[in-house]
Amino acid sequence: MAKAETAPQQLAAAEATLRRFQEAIAAGVDPVAVVDPINRARAGRDAARACPAHPEQQPELYTEAQVSASVEAIFLSTFVLISQNRMATLADTRADLDLQMGLLAEHEITRLITLVTAMAEQMNVAAAHNPELAELSRDVAPEKVMQKMEAHERATEPQ
Repeated sequence: MAKAETAPQQLAAAEATLRRFQEAIAAGVDPVAVVDPINRARAGRDAARACPAHPEQQPELYTEAQVSASVEAIFLSTFVLISQNRMATLADTRADLDLQMGLLAEHEITRLITLVTAMAEQMNVAAAHNPELAELSRDVAPEKVMQKMEAHERATEPQ
């Protein structure tokens, strides 16, 4: 509490010291010689102004405009993040749907190859004995495809 009572005196002393240094410089004293004492006097003045006994001399930390701009920026960034999250969820859903459609098409094509191969064998068509048809008529196991993809990703990741 004693420090708060002496703050006006400290402020007055610091300002008087600064005025004396200004007068000395105006009278012809080399400014370089009084730089350090001026800096000390300014620090004392700033410390006295920062004292709670002088709230009228304390600068406001944030103006209303700064606070409203900060709040607005927080809300805007929140809305941007929410919309990006929604877009990512939609992209994941579309990717899942695309995968399901691809697997269904692969399954249907495999069944068609099996059916057409059987028809070609019954009609004694020479193309029915193509060795590639056996490989093409096997169903794709999605689990094995995923395992191979993950193994490939692990192998190509930088260490």
